Amino acid sequence: MADNQRRFLLGKGENLAEMLVYPRRSIKKEPVYGLDVAKSQLSAGLAAAVSYFDALPEKACPENEVTAMMVLHPTYIAKTYWPSRLVDDEHLRSVGSRPLRLIPRKVRKTVDNVSQVVDGDQQIETVALFLAGSREAFHGMLSELPSIQADQPVAEDLIKIEALRPMTPEFRLKPIPADDPEPLLEVVLHSDLDHPAILEGFAEYLKSIDIKWTKAYYQVDGLCFCPVRAPKERINAIAEYSFVRAVRGMPRLRSLRPVSVPLRSGTVPFLCQLPDADPVNQDVKAAIFDGGLPAQPDLSRWVKHHEAEGLGQPRPQYVEHGLAVTSSMLFGPITNGGALERPPGLIDHYRVLDADTGKNDPDLYKVMAEVEKVLRTGNHEFVNLSIGPDIPVDDDDVHLWGVVLDKYLSTGQTLATIAVGNNGEQDRVSGLARVLVPSDSVHALAVGACDSRGATWARAPYSCVGPGRCPGMVKPEVVHFGGTADDPFFALGVGGGKAVGLNGTSFSSPYVLRTAMAVRAQMGSQLSALALKALLINRAEPNECDLAEVGWGRIPSDLGALLMCDDCEARVVFQGRLRPGCYVRVPIPFPNSPVKGMVHIAATFCFACPTDPQDAANYTRSGLEITFRPDSTDRAKPDDQYPKSDSFFSQGDFESEVERRKNAHKWETTLHAEKRKRSSSLNAPAFFIHHGARLKGRSTTSTDEIPYALVLNVRAEKDSTLYDRIVTQYRTYLEVMQPVIQIPIQPKTN
Repeated sequence: MADNQRRFLLGKGENLAEMLVYPRRSIKKEPVYGLDVAKSQLSAGLAAAVSYFDALPEKACPENEVTAMMVLHPTYIAKTYWPSRLVDDEHLRSVGSRPLRLIPRKVRKTVDNVSQVVDGDQQIETVALFLAGSREAFHGMLSELPSIQADQPVAEDLIKIEALRPMTPEFRLKPIPADDPEPLLEVVLHSDLDHPAILEGFAEYLKSIDIKWTKAYYQVDGLCFCPVRAPKERINAIAEYSFVRAVRGMPRLRSLRPVSVPLRSGTVPFLCQLPDADPVNQDVKAAIFDGGLPAQPDLSRWVKHHEAEGLGQPRPQYVEHGLAVTSSMLFGPITNGGALERPPGLIDHYRVLDADTGKNDPDLYKVMAEVEKVLRTGNHEFVNLSIGPDIPVDDDDVHLWGVVLDKYLSTGQTLATIAVGNNGEQDRVSGLARVLVPSDSVHALAVGACDSRGATWARAPYSCVGPGRCPGMVKPEVVHFGGTADDPFFALGVGGGKAVGLNGTSFSSPYVLRTAMAVRAQMGSQLSALALKALLINRAEPNECDLAEVGWGRIPSDLGALLMCDDCEARVVFQGRLRPGCYVRVPIPFPNSPVKGMVHIAATFCFACPTDPQDAANYTRSGLEITFRPDSTDRAKPDDQYPKSDSFFSQGDFESEVERRKNAHKWETTLHAEKRKRSSSLNAPAFFIHHGARLKGRSTTSTDEIPYALVLNVRAEKDSTLYDRIVTQYRTYLEVMQPVIQIPIQPKTN
């Protein structure tokens, strides 16, 4: 097929989008608790909190400040219900939040079309706010509470509260190694640069309980991560410091799987020869953070080796791992007897591990600092991490690596792939098999491993499973071949000249990034990093495995499946920016003349936004509410302003905030779904997008625009004219994307 006959991706979809003006909706909820009941409940909690605060040592309360946990009733966790009047009037400040599951005392249910208040009978997810203030402020709140009347604005906030509790050690203590009498701890503080007394007071407090601290810490926005070694009998005392958020065992470095697998039939190393060719596109540049590279094989034609300042001698095992990860990104899995593929771009390999890394746990902070130093430059559009802490994601809290990565990926200008880890054969009930940090980064692409490149495949047994933390529930998001004992992933071995068999998500992750780099090399800057991410997910091959096992599916290995369309389908890329509070209509390109048979629509939205690390319950500052309207002429009533909607990304059209969070929709930075519709039911179909913004859990419109990408694949198996008709009908809006470098691409086949 000649190039001019190839049906490439369609771009400039954003030209179809139009801004809308929606009337503001004021939603008034019927309260679950009356004011008197709410005051009584809050008074009891406040009295216990005040009593606890008064008993704390003076040095545990820097500048006489303490923190309490205010638990919202699940009805009121949306950003519009944030209790700002109560917090401001009582001279408190929010220092963070955490998701929490509880059985509310009462809930409101509709029974026989009548709204009733009934006893709570099941756990529901809600939000716990961490509020800081002086001890006097909490005393004053307790004394003023009885006099609050129903006509006062603050009364509206009181009925939103389920409970108020002091932050006691039981809420702060996480798993600690049981076999170490003096473990190294990671103490997380609610501390920021605007309140230096918190960190200074922590040092004084540790001194007062006879614990030595080097004052080493890692600051990320409103959180401060501190390595502290302490005897077990004093850990509870550490957790009494009023601004401690969490005390847990210091995470260790992941175990880097050995390069070679047990020798079985077909797994013996074999000779291979490096290609005599420069990268496909030298403008494409990626960064790998790993264990370093050996002198041989010589990869200097494609790879520049960097060493972090102050590193010790390399460890041979880490160097083998670093070489295999780099080989995967350069060449993919090597085939015996086949020529090595030409690398798509250039690589900067940063050695961030040395012989002592993993022996001294705080070294992970040094590793993260080196990664951050490179990310800060913004010189790489592609990044891979196949290393990290050996700790599963935590539903109710964040970890250092994830929040640092999200800070630098929030611009949407970098595509980072993260290996989810190889603990998949550990106990799933206890969570040990769950994806490892920093796979919980909401802006990175978390990659697992599958066991085959053939038509039949499944999760590789070692590949960690989901779900991730909310937001970021779908982790891994995709999988790629990572090798097994029977069918290894072959990569370059130390010394040169041979490929050795291996397996692990460490190698499937850079293999995915290689695919994205190959698309960039072929198509140039027509596709942003966000669009590349959306394209990979949109074209992922699903199977019968559960979402928690393989995410949205396996990444296709050939570029044709990503860049080219069949004659019965059109793949359209939208790239743009969304203002806070805006409503946008995004038409789904579809012929205005009859289409044969059923229509399959696959839609993938990706966006990037700043995050609030201290607000685990309100982590992403932006969320998209997306409504699918399949027929622009179908209105429930003749005078309705907008057509009837149909579910697409959500379970229903009118989900509550709890349901949206539970179903991983509203605040997710990646949304993907597929739907089959009768062609006759589609008439100028469109998505209606509302960009909702929040800041530390509160509503706001002061945040910046956010970048987004949408990949839409519209397919009608029985209509071989669909692509050409869409191109013709939308020729003044859409453009056929043309490769910037002419390299062979096999047409997509089914």
